[in-house]
Amino acid sequence: MLVAMTKVQIVGRKRHVEPVLGRLYRMGLLELVSALEEPALELAPFPGGDERAERGHEQHLVLAQLEGLLTLAGDSAANMPAVEAVSSDDVRRELKTLMPLVEPLAARIEDLRTELAVLPRYIEPLRRLLPLVPELAELDENEIQALQLRAVALVLNTTEETVVDVLREALRTELGDRFVLVAVQVDPDAIGCVIVTPRNAAEEVQAVLGRERVRPLPLPSRYENLSFRGAVTAMESRLREIPAELDRAQIELQALLTPRTGVWRAARQRLLGEIEQVEAVA
Repeated sequence: MLVAMTKVQIVGRKRHVEPVLGRLYRMGLLELVSALEEPALELAPFPGGDERAERGHEQHLVLAQLEGLLTLAGDSAANMPAVEAVSSDDVRRELKTLMPLVEPLAARIEDLRTELAVLPRYIEPLRRLLPLVPELAELDENEIQALQLRAVALVLNTTEETVVDVLREALRTELGDRFVLVAVQVDPDAIGCVIVTPRNAAEEVQAVLGRERVRPLPLPSRYENLSFRGAVTAMESRLREIPAELDRAQIELQALLTPRTGVWRAARQRLLGEIEQVEAVA
C-alpha cells in the first residue's frame, strides 16, 4: 500500500542532534534528506566536523573489512540468519584479532588459484616445443647449469610469423650467433617461442624484448633450474596437487568465517545506519 509522505522539519538544540537522529533511525518512520538542499534555510556550519570525519573514516574502514569477510564467506554468509548486532567497537576489536589470521589464508587461496590458472600456459608451449629442441630437452639439471645456459619461454598473442622473424633479427644484431630461437603455433591465436642463450647474455635479451615490446614468460622460480622436460613433469605433478591444497585452505578459511557471519551481517546493517547518521548531522 502506498502512503503519502509528509515533509517534516525538526528544530532542537545542537547537542541533541545525534541522539535524536539515532532514535529516529531506529523508529524507521522517516527518510532523512539534506537540509542544505532547502533554499529557504540559512544554516551555519555544524560544530565537530573533524571528529565526525574521523569517526566516519573509521566506520567506513570497518564496513569495508566486514564486506570483504562476508564476500569471502560466500554462500555461508547469505544462508546464515542475522542476529542481534554487536557494537561497532566490539566489531573493530574482533576484526583486529581476526584479520591477521584471515589475510594470509585468503592470500594463499588467491595464489593457488592463480597457479592453477597460469601453469597450463607454461606447460602447453613447453610440451609443444620439446620436439623442436631435442638436445636441450634431454639435458638434465646439472648439465644445463654446467653449460651456463638460460632459456626464456614466450607466448606471443599473434599468429603472424613475421613477428618471430623480427625478433630473431633483433637477437642476431645484439648477440650474433650466440642464441637459439625456436617457435611453434601453440593454439589458434598464439605462437610459443623458446630462446636459449648463454646465462651472461640475460641483459642483452631483456633489452631486445623490451625494444620489441615482447613480454617474456619466465619459468616460476621453482622450475627455472630444471630441464625443459623436467619442468613439464614437475608442473604436471604440481597441477595434480593444487586442488587438494586449495580445498584444505578454503575449509580452514570457512572455519574462521562461518560461525560469525550472522553477527557480521547484523553488524554491517547497524554500521550502515551509524554512517548514515554521522553523515546526516551535517
